[in-house]
Amino acid sequence: MKKQIFYIIITLFFIGCNDDLPIDKTITISSIIVENASKDALVANVLFNTNQAVSGIILYWNINELESTAKQSIIGSKTTSHTIPLLNLSESSTYNYRIKWQENDDVSDIKSFTTSAVPLFVKEFYNQADNVISEENEGYFLFHNKVLPACMIVVDNTGKMIWYRTSENKIQMARVTVKGTLLTIEDDLNNNFATGNMLIESAFGGEIISKLKKDTADVNHYFHHDAIFDENGNSVVLTEVEVGGLPGEGVEVFNPNGQKIWEWNSFDGSEVPQTYVQPWANSISIDNQGDYIVSFRGISQIWKIDSTSGNVIWKLGTGGDYTLDGNASFLYQHYASEFENGKILMFDNGGVTERPTSRLLELSLDDTAMTAITTKSHYLSSQYFSPYMGSVKIMNNNDMLIASATNGKILMLNSNGSLKWELSTVGKIYRVEHFTGLFN
Repeated sequence: MKKQIFYIIITLFFIGCNDDLPIDKTITISSIIVENASKDALVANVLFNTNQAVSGIILYWNINELESTAKQSIIGSKTTSHTIPLLNLSESSTYNYRIKWQENDDVSDIKSFTTSAVPLFVKEFYNQADNVISEENEGYFLFHNKVLPACMIVVDNTGKMIWYRTSENKIQMARVTVKGTLLTIEDDLNNNFATGNMLIESAFGGEIISKLKKDTADVNHYFHHDAIFDENGNSVVLTEVEVGGLPGEGVEVFNPNGQKIWEWNSFDGSEVPQTYVQPWANSISIDNQGDYIVSFRGISQIWKIDSTSGNVIWKLGTGGDYTLDGNASFLYQHYASEFENGKILMFDNGGVTERPTSRLLELSLDDTAMTAITTKSHYLSSQYFSPYMGSVKIMNNNDMLIASATNGKILMLNSNGSLKWELSTVGKIYRVEHFTGLFN
């Protein structure tokens, strides 16, 4: 892997007129290093030391542009050892930058660095020239491939790739957390399907914040398909379990220190039927009560599980607790969540033989009458049929974001179900995540 590191050993003095600095009016910088690698060429990390604890930002701009166009990094922590990421760079480009202090608004001299090139396989997977869109909703789209070498990609609302990361591990799942970090299930054992032996939280700048790995500490099961943070910063993840030689599904919760604090499995409190079908969990979300909404593809059901007791509160789907209206039956679904109170949204995959069409499906649940009524149902044309994987999200303007995953397509439909635009990849994706707030 090509890696460029620029060493600038300097001593800079910043003389300010602000009397609020805690130690000394003179801030001294030493050992500036700019790291940029082909695994994430659109990101650079600026590392440097100071003689006292201060917080800074970095102003950076392409050398072909004026300093007045400079982007601004995040505000770094107040410390003496600094690492500040620069995002939304262009490949093979030279940038100027300055360091600016929060304490007294002084700035350093101008320095520069040059970014690496994006690997060819990333450009072949996502051809930016073929994916020009105009999306009115603010934000970004995250997706990843399903093969090795692996890559995750973020594009903006014009289709421009503004971030990517390659990995020697297979990426099985990726989502952006409420903290603005990445949560991924990754695998270095070449496991099949969406199974991984690592759950990793990382910053977009590349820093590994936490890692759980099978057969270390409290981790004794493989992770698979999905994970999410709860409101307390705990990791809630689907796991593979086995009871009596039968494969089942688990939900496990780990605190920020990596300790397992709660677990459940699909055999809890249930007798195993003579004809057993593995439930095949494929997504988990958290509803407004803090309970878990889990999608089970193998039995075409969605369950609500009490996050304290582990009791199954209800089962939705054929053979479940709710009476379904004539259009509410679903098959092999993915990405189920509570869209609004009492409404469940899902990507209804359909089946190769039973119903070879996929759709967005929203059901309204009446917990008194125990009925499930269809409130949204938008079928995709046959070219977008995805018998497995996939996702759906209803945007703020009621447009519908859909991943036709096996076809490598990301679709935006208007509220009437008409196609507004599509993004294409060469190869399958798992799903698409939409998020806001970063890379500004």
